[in-house]
Amino acid sequence: MRSALIVAWILAPIIAGAVHFYGPGQKWKEQDDLARILADADRLLAQKSYAEAIEKYDLALGKLPPEKKDQIRRLRLSKSHALTYLGKLPQAHDELASLLDELSLDPKADAALVDETRTALAASQHY
Repeated sequence: MRSALIVAWILAPIIAGAVHFYGPGQKWKEQDDLARILADADRLLAQKSYAEAIEKYDLALGKLPPEKKDQIRRLRLSKSHALTYLGKLPQAHDELASLLDELSLDPKADAALVDETRTALAASQHY
């Protein structure tokens, strides 16, 4: 009985550490980190810190899983807006054209996003 208690006492912190570092909370932590990055990017865009906002959008795009297509597309559009405001019109135009091509091939694409992208692309062609 005494040895079983000692073994349990020794294994308890090991099990607790494994659950803490590798348990289901890690996925939630990643989602919280991503939400924080996106909030920072939107705040920086509103504050007209476009270069820093682009960095945050790139970081968020790298962390998003490929199956979250709608969110990735919205981030690409936001990043294109920041590129436009920063004066990188050719890069923004290329990104918007690529995004519009992708959206036009997807029959399930959000119509509002397609319209926003089309409008942003037209504005980038104007300049």
